[in-house]
Amino acid sequence: MNQANDSTDIDKIEAEPTAKIIRSSENKELKRVAITFDDGPDGYFTPQVLDILKEYNVKATFFVVGSLANKNRDVLKRIGQEGHVVASHGWSHSNFTKLSDKKIIQELQKTNDLIEEVLGKPTTLFRLPYGAFNKRVLKIVAKQGYHNIYWSIDPRDWSGISYKEILGHIKKNLEPGAIILLHSSGSKESIPNTVKALPHIIEYLQGQGYEMVTVPELLEDYLMVNSTID
Repeated sequence: MNQANDSTDIDKIEAEPTAKIIRSSENKELKRVAITFDDGPDGYFTPQVLDILKEYNVKATFFVVGSLANKNRDVLKRIGQEGHVVASHGWSHSNFTKLSDKKIIQELQKTNDLIEEVLGKPTTLFRLPYGAFNKRVLKIVAKQGYHNIYWSIDPRDWSGISYKEILGHIKKNLEPGAIILLHSSGSKESIPNTVKALPHIIEYLQGQGYEMVTVPELLEDYLMVNSTID
């Protein structure tokens, strides 16, 4: 008769998604923030963003629009190859509160199928287009296996404000655990200011002693749970 092994190993498994939104990390002790980019990838602005992130050795999280990612698969592949996290922003950037249950599921599945096809693995992170949600939408998204990732700092860089205003908003609202919302694609009148602001944002965060991490790294305590393996 073999003696049973009394030792146990602690491993991490992903927590079950819940029907709520996640705005930031609850851990305010660590000076960590996550920079995130919505609405890409495109073939012009997104590569510029990637060049800057590479120069500063910063990893970010990209919430991609499936239809754009499908047209710019090379950029999508580059995002993954350079160590950034790719997450879903739906297929057509539609307001989910105005879609049927079936259409919401299609938007999620089609985007995730593309991400898995190009990068070799699916995502469980999702950001609602326009930030629009209701209880029905949150339940559907969670039931499909996605965590609803919101943000805590939104400088509204898409609105055409200057790069100094983008930076100023982040400075004013910065705190440990923050999720910063920016855009890597959009209007030719606004996104150039995002690109211009990005080095200043990174340098300011570094100067304040902040570590820039991906959303999974920032939310590790929330997204992952301990599993005891005998």
